[in-house]
Amino acid sequence: MYNIAILRHGDANYKVQKVETEKTKFDDHEMENFKKFSHNFNDLQEENIHELVSNIHTYIKEHFETLKDKEIVIGTSPLGRTIQTTKILLEELQKSGLKVKSISVIDQLEEVKNFQRSILEAFANGGTCVVNGKQVTVDKEITNPQDLDISHYFLNNGFRKVNPGYLKQLGIYDDMQKIESYDEITERSKNTLYDTLKNIQNHEFIFLVTHQAFSDWIFLKKENYEKGGQKTGEIINFSEDELVSRV
Repeated sequence: MYNIAILRHGDANYKVQKVETEKTKFDDHEMENFKKFSHNFNDLQEENIHELVSNIHTYIKEHFETLKDKEIVIGTSPLGRTIQTTKILLEELQKSGLKVKSISVIDQLEEVKNFQRSILEAFANGGTCVVNGKQVTVDKEITNPQDLDISHYFLNNGFRKVNPGYLKQLGIYDDMQKIESYDEITERSKNTLYDTLKNIQNHEFIFLVTHQAFSDWIFLKKENYEKGGQKTGEIINFSEDELVSRV
């Protein structure tokens, strides 16, 4: 039996990073306030929002019998693309006659901490990137001697395997240690889901709006990752059976 669903944000522009807000929870009577709040952080690609809406609509239709008897709670990562996705999820639930009990902005659902795709691309493929204001040229033969593609480079903790002396030579050793590794975000994800399962009530259904890296370990367990992880706008159900053990 499942009572948690994980939704990856829709196709994004990746321009709005972490949103700092003093108000992190919106109760059932504050849903319009959440919509106004989210309007400030739009970061989804306008031309592809219809695909996200369609995915959410299909999910609600297929799982309506489960959802209609539950108090729906939403937790969202504090980034623009996830907050806007949460607003769209809220609107589609409301259109279907379903009531949302609360929405919370949760730091533990955020993207890989201190992550920049441009850095990952440079370390996996070679080239120039900017690390904490420092422009560096990266030698792929040193940073990715196994010639892994960009996804598997991250999944194999490629950042952590680079010779420390080389990173110190580039002047970015300390900065690179601040980027969350695959193992670290997997631990964060499992711990967050463990705590959610521990505290969820039978009458509740929880949507977690987050990022691909948050669910990568689930897909690695279930299937050949050559198919890729969770797609943008995709919703997967999560149950206690998925969580073999807490890290």
